[in-house]
Amino acid sequence: MAEFPSKVSTRTSSPAQGAGTSVFALRPDLSFVRSNFGVLMLLQLVLGLLVWALIADTPYHLYPAYGWVMFVAVFLWLVTIVFFILYLFQLHMKLYMVPWPLVLMIFNVAATILYITAFITCSAAVDVTSLKGSRQYNQRAAASRKVTRDVGLSLSALSSEDLIVHGWAHPSHSPALNALIDSKPAAIGSV
Repeated sequence: MAEFPSKVSTRTSSPAQGAGTSVFALRPDLSFVRSNFGVLMLLQLVLGLLVWALIADTPYHLYPAYGWVMFVAVFLWLVTIVFFILYLFQLHMKLYMVPWPLVLMIFNVAATILYITAFITCSAAVDVTSLKGSRQYNQRAAASRKVTRDVGLSLSALSSEDLIVHGWAHPSHSPALNALIDSKPAAIGSV
C-alpha cells in the first residue's frame, strides 16, 4: 500500500485581479434603431400596441372573432418586442448558431399571414357586432385599419433591404447560415 506523503503543500492562490471575471454589460446599438429595419420594427411595435389597445377597450370577449384578433395582435407584438430587444442589444451576435435572417423571414411571413387573417376577421365582424357611428364601431374600425397597416409593415420588413443585404450578404451576421450555404453536397456516385 502506498504511504501518504508526510509533507503536503496546501498553498492556494487567487486569480489575478480582473482575470476570469467578465462583466456582461448590455449596451444598446443605436445604429440599429436608426436603420430601416429598426424603424420598421418600431412602427410595428407602435401599431401593434394600438391594435390590441383598441380591441381591448371594447367588450371583445363577447365575440370570438375579436378574441382571435386580440390573440394575433398581442402575440405578434410580444414576439416583435423580443426580436427588437435581441437586435437592440446585439444579443443575436452572441447566439451566432441561429440563422437570424432566416428566423426573421419566417417570422415576418407568419406575421403577414396572421395579420391578414386578423384583418379579414376584424373587418367582417365590425358591422355585425356594433352600431355604425357608435364608439365601439369606431374603435373596431380603427383597429381594422391598424391591422391593415401592420400587414403592410410586415411585408415591408420582409422585403427590407437591411434584412436581405445585412443578413444574407454579410458573413459576420449569421455564421450558421453561411455554413449552411457554403456546404457543398457531394456529387452523386462519389465516395
